[in-house]
Amino acid sequence: FSDIGSGGNRIAVGDEFLKKIGALKGETIFLTVGKGLPQPFRIVSVFHLGVKGFDEARIFAALTDVQKLNQTPSRISDIAIRLIDVNLAADVASTYNILGQEKVQSWDQSNEGIMSVFTTQDIVRNSMTVSILIVAGFGIYNILSLAVTHKRREIAILRSMGFEPFDITKLFLIQGVILGLIGGVVGLALGLGVSYGMSKIEISANRGLGGNHMMVSFETLIYVKAFFLALASSSFASFFPARS
Repeated sequence: FSDIGSGGNRIAVGDEFLKKIGALKGETIFLTVGKGLPQPFRIVSVFHLGVKGFDEARIFAALTDVQKLNQTPSRISDIAIRLIDVNLAADVASTYNILGQEKVQSWDQSNEGIMSVFTTQDIVRNSMTVSILIVAGFGIYNILSLAVTHKRREIAILRSMGFEPFDITKLFLIQGVILGLIGGVVGLALGLGVSYGMSKIEISANRGLGGNHMMVSFETLIYVKAFFLALASSSFASFFPARS
């Protein structure tokens, strides 16, 4: 936008658009909107957003130049407002709708169809996570149940030596927690490695040419939550065999 300035028929175009028309940065192209004579514009900047619809069909220019090209002086079709916190967009849009007659939509309201897909993905992903934790919990439960069965003679000896039931219970609980700790650490290492490998997978059509890669979040909180969920699952699963 700083390259475009406030006027002078300078434009910023997407890289896919340049490929489509066979032009280069610094060249001048003629633009028309179907009324009036075509006007020359110089390409001063090239952008890549990774969204094909934008990169091959969007051109940015100074407001005065666009109004002159479109023969609509002093007229604005859209106003975009950028917020620091994107989650407040819906509240701000609702406030502006009350203040005036213009149609105001937040980014999530205008993309409601796409957002519903993300919501569905979240539900499926969380369901899979819960299912995995349940399966892992049953695995730990089975392991400790077999341990209790095989250690009945040792448990009897410990009881005869003066161990209280709480002490025996604590032994098996500690064993379950240790299983959870080891599994959590190994799981974090494997998860980080697999996530890093997935982040290198190209998903764009232009493979091998530095296209878009699969988006993977490496946020620390995700790994912390996963570790404590695994630990809580193993601790809960070890309670019942320990109690028996």
